Amino acid sequence: MEELDILFQLQCIDLMLEANERKLREIMAPPPSAKATEEKLSLFQSKDQELRNLKRDIKDRELEIDSLSQKIKKLKNELYSGKGGVKELMDKQSDMEALTKNQKKLEDVLLELLEKAEVLESEVHEAREQWSRKEKEKEEDLARQAKEKAEIEEAIEKLKQERKSKADFLPVDLLNTYEKLRRSMMGRAVVEVKKDKCGGCQIQIASRKLSEIKKRNSIITCENCGRILYWKEG
Repeated sequence: MEELDILFQLQCIDLMLEANERKLREIMAPPPSAKATEEKLSLFQSKDQELRNLKRDIKDRELEIDSLSQKIKKLKNELYSGKGGVKELMDKQSDMEALTKNQKKLEDVLLELLEKAEVLESEVHEAREQWSRKEKEKEEDLARQAKEKAEIEEAIEKLKQERKSKADFLPVDLLNTYEKLRRSMMGRAVVEVKKDKCGGCQIQIASRKLSEIKKRNSIITCENCGRILYWKEG
């Protein structure tokens, strides 16, 4: 019976369509490299901002040290000039020593900041490199994804055209029965009989019914699940 063959072919096409549509949905999801790229970018931005803040602190310390240097220089000049009374000169000497001590502390802090900045610059560079590598990987994945998407969409379109050509050969009532079964049977309305069992629910088929199925003269459904049973000749 030609209609049975067409129904089985239609079923195969529909299963392939479902498989391709499932692949298409999976492909539309962002690749894992996209999330990894975001994480690497976030790490780079965090490190880079930390370095910027540190450089501002270094600049502030340098300005403070420079300001203290100017004050110390001025006091030295005033002391060397010898102008003023003894008390005034002693006060200036005391002020200069305090400023010099403060300058030394700031210079120690600045040295620590410079050392920290050197380490952080290396970390920023490494974070930028990691982000760059992940970005490249993401672009490659997206390009591959776009190619696969186009290929699957092309395959789906061909299957749809083939499906229509098959469906046009079937009587409307038989096609409606098939569609109804397909909806209720998780996409499998026509199943092949193998080892004398229904290919859907695996129930054993009675000998008399099996004989009728093998004749392929009519549409026969499974007594258990209701699917259309198909016997493949040869």
